[in-house]
Amino acid sequence: MAHVMTHSGRLVSLTHPHAPDVTLEDIMHHLAKACRYGGALPFGQHYSVAEHSVHGARLAIEYYDDVALARAFLFHDAHEAYLTDVPTPVKELIDGASQYEHAMDAFDLIIEDKFKVSFDDDRIKRIDNHMLGVEWRRLMPTPDLYAELIDDSFPTVHLKCWDEESAYRQFKYLSGVLGILWQ
Repeated sequence: MAHVMTHSGRLVSLTHPHAPDVTLEDIMHHLAKACRYGGALPFGQHYSVAEHSVHGARLAIEYYDDVALARAFLFHDAHEAYLTDVPTPVKELIDGASQYEHAMDAFDLIIEDKFKVSFDDDRIKRIDNHMLGVEWRRLMPTPDLYAELIDDSFPTVHLKCWDEESAYRQFKYLSGVLGILWQ
């Protein structure tokens, strides 16, 4: 059976995760350290999954005025704390992608239940696509590759490229503001 060791010292099954092993502390820590885009950013530039999640959650509040949506967006990639951030093109290529998706679904079910969020909202994908376009334009060497995903009706997102500790603190702060309980 495949397992991963977390920051807190938990040995978590990737194929059969258990709710007590999925913690806010591990999610925040791992997402703050996880680089988006497979680490393809220039040296000295760190853009984490945690920062992506915080900016998207703030966008959900600013544009939709929806705290439940903000909570869901904050955690929409939380499974990556355990499974890592695998770029979509890689997911499409790997053999056993259905096994990866099964593991992702298992973690998502636990996360939805534990943190009282629902990922069944098309607006999450709309925000995620917009963030992809904005991030790519701001951070990558071919800035207009995903320009068509940018939704001009959304407020401007100012990416900061926080260091790991700042990303952790921002995720933790927003979790508290949104009423996420430590579990």
